[in-house]
Amino acid sequence: MHGSILRHLTILSAGLISGLSLMASPAAADIEVSFSAGQIEGFTITNLDACPLENTTIEIDMRPSIGGLVIDTEAGPPGLNRAQAFGVLFGEDYLSQVPVVRDGGDKIVLQVRDLPGEEFIMLTMDTDHMKLGGGAVAFTEHIEDGTVIIGDNEPVTFDAGGFALIPGGDCVA
Repeated sequence: MHGSILRHLTILSAGLISGLSLMASPAAADIEVSFSAGQIEGFTITNLDACPLENTTIEIDMRPSIGGLVIDTEAGPPGLNRAQAFGVLFGEDYLSQVPVVRDGGDKIVLQVRDLPGEEFIMLTMDTDHMKLGGGAVAFTEHIEDGTVIIGDNEPVTFDAGGFALIPGGDCVA
């Protein structure tokens, strides 16, 4: 009986010590960038942590994507169909300025002033794919192998599900 109680106390104290060490650890401000194709196409940049992302750039590069995605903002080439103006649906206040995106462009550079923790920026646009036979209808998986760079960090690649997770630096939340 005493062995059983001792074992439970050991497990409980180990969990308590582990929990305290997690509370004392600095938090990483992870950023998730996701691409969605369909009725509303675009990117969502989400700060997954409580730490803000401040005074930096976020560069989304679609050139290396398996679909060779381009932004279609005007009727006619280089886009293929259903042109749509580029826009910031949510989070414009977190940017220093709305980026200029040209028709046929394959890169978006955001100047982030202050993206608070657990907030997001949502961009909308029409994208067409120039590889894989080309087409006016882009699919989420067409962004695979596209990249995201935050500040001077190394590029992170989008997966087939349209996600790129960029681990942030340490900060105390």
